[in-house]
Amino acid sequence: MKFINNLAYMSKTFTHSELFRRKHFIVIFSLIFSNATLSWAQIQSSPGYIVTNSLDTLKGFIENRSKGSDFAKCYFRKTIREKSTVYTPADIVGFALNNLKYYKTITVKDEQGKDKLVFATILLPGRASLFRYQKDIYLRHDSLGTYSLHFNTIRDLTGMNKIRGKLNFIFADCKRGKRVAWDSIILTDEKIIELVKKYNACKNSNVKLDPKNKIPGIKGNFGILAGVDIMNLQFASFATVSLNTLEGTKFENSSSPLAGLTYSLTFPSFTNNFSVLAELGYFKSKISGHASGTESSGPFTEDVSFSANYIKTALGVRILIPTRTVTPFLKCGISLYSATDFMGVRTRTDYINNAAIVQVTNPWTSGNQNGIWIGGGVMRRISNKLALSVETRFDRTHGYNGPYPAYPLNGTHLTFLFGISF
Repeated sequence: MKFINNLAYMSKTFTHSELFRRKHFIVIFSLIFSNATLSWAQIQSSPGYIVTNSLDTLKGFIENRSKGSDFAKCYFRKTIREKSTVYTPADIVGFALNNLKYYKTITVKDEQGKDKLVFATILLPGRASLFRYQKDIYLRHDSLGTYSLHFNTIRDLTGMNKIRGKLNFIFADCKRGKRVAWDSIILTDEKIIELVKKYNACKNSNVKLDPKNKIPGIKGNFGILAGVDIMNLQFASFATVSLNTLEGTKFENSSSPLAGLTYSLTFPSFTNNFSVLAELGYFKSKISGHASGTESSGPFTEDVSFSANYIKTALGVRILIPTRTVTPFLKCGISLYSATDFMGVRTRTDYINNAAIVQVTNPWTSGNQNGIWIGGGVMRRISNKLALSVETRFDRTHGYNGPYPAYPLNGTHLTFLFGISF
């Protein structure tokens, strides 16, 4: 009770001057604290901008929450006082802290080998750009896509050799200057930067730190094909016993020049090593076969001949295997051979009592064929817009329609092609 009375007495003895000084102290302390808080916020935020997925640029402030080389997320606000909005690599194309750091969304592989989007630091921009994400370096070519340049140490010769192959493939369209001796190059970070700078200089690349630059999602290429189609035929099994002799028909190969066009679609933002393609080719074919046998009435012969103009349509996929000199590739797909001006003739000759009885029929109404093909070859890029290739394909087909009993034919096509793509 005495303590409470003392407090009441002390409160009554405060003068107006003391109260005035106390109020001023509180106000001054509050101003100092608020200014310190505002200064702290300004230190943690830097002027910058983000680039949205629609390629709009929004200026404002980026919270510099990481002192390392990478941001997991981007904290952006238009004014210094408003609340930050959090953006992930899937939400924006990139962002920049003015005069400090530039980041761009790229696709990398995680520990399970799956694709994931990350914000990577732009180390060196240009037609070929270098990025760093965590401890790894990535190279992005404007038309070829993104490649990891990771290998363990300079003693990891196998890993380094793979990176040499990738760089040689990416830089193959630069023909100016001395040829690079890839086998003798030690790929340190400094050497990789030097090689990229030389390539960009060769391509007269404008060096601009612009996160708006996007790798195209889809890229199309036209091409011209020329070569030789080697065709062979054989009869399939017959349900009619009297026609079984035809199954042993010996056909002569038909070699014909082939010319055509090709169109392929690659997906650089995903990978440049995979593409889908469509091809259209034209060739003429003449092929004949002969068989012989003996029946109770005497010996006989079977002769067949075919001629047609073929328009070949092929659909398929291509997989590239980047190496240091030329680029091997594999292809596979389906095919359709559409025959025009088709003529299919069967000639049977029976020898009875030293007399030849000849019977000529046309049992085929169509020379169309359907098939499945597989092939491979090598490609070399002469420039960014021109590549040469040579390849070999094997196509197994069936077709040649007709009335019952149909005379079914199976075919093979061995094709050698030279290609130019633009």
